Amino acid sequence: MPLVTDYWPCPLCGKGSIEIMIKPSVMSAKRTACRAGRGTTLRKTKEQSFVVSDKCPVCGKSDEEIEKKWREEGLI
Repeated sequence: MPLVTDYWPCPLCGKGSIEIMIKPSVMSAKRTACRAGRGTTLRKTKEQSFVVSDKCPVCGKSDEEIEKKWREEGLI
């Protein structure tokens, strides 16, 4: 699955643009066969987000501080 690039505003200053890479959730099916019969198991992976920018260009906050703030807010 390809990664999606997106730009979000800085959660600390609200002015800077932070680059985010998003790995969307994916459904996968696995077929099994045994004496009891055949079956299919479905699995769904979680969506993952990664901060790509090193720091905010406006306020200068690091990517760790930005990611921590977004995790507290439940955005990533």
